Amino acid sequence: MPTDDARFAMNQFSTLIVNADTKAALLTTALMLLVVQATARHRDITAVLPPDGPAEWAAALLLAAATGSAAVALTTLLLVIRPAIVGCEFSRYSWPTLARASLGRLDGYHADADRREAWVTAQTLARILDRKLRRIRVAFWWWLTAVATLIPGLVLAA
Repeated sequence: MPTDDARFAMNQFSTLIVNADTKAALLTTALMLLVVQATARHRDITAVLPPDGPAEWAAALLLAAATGSAAVALTTLLLVIRPAIVGCEFSRYSWPTLARASLGRLDGYHADADRREAWVTAQTLARILDRKLRRIRVAFWWWLTAVATLIPGLVLAA
């Protein structure tokens, strides 16, 4: 079939998008574990506020950095799982354009148009995947920053 290569690409990108969403969910879980740990130590954290002395200032700054990093990581992860409704060109393989198409347009089948539409959808899926993976990478580094600042902040606050 002339669209086999495009259909293969669509299948691969769809699977990788699901994998990216799973990675985002796992990273969100890891982020929530940090929040739970910080919440469990709220007495230690509030004891250094307002800071009085160098150790308390260091703890407060580290905890503020951890809070900010966690907030950026969470925002980025929410952008990863946000539904992407993209449909630049018409394609019978893409639900956003298919949902808005008339039945008359859907009836006209041409092999050349079919191949092009399949590649339009494959390219759209590739762009969605690229955006998700870039955001996961950013969220991961912010999560690491939150871990690297929360742990010493909690140690200093204790």
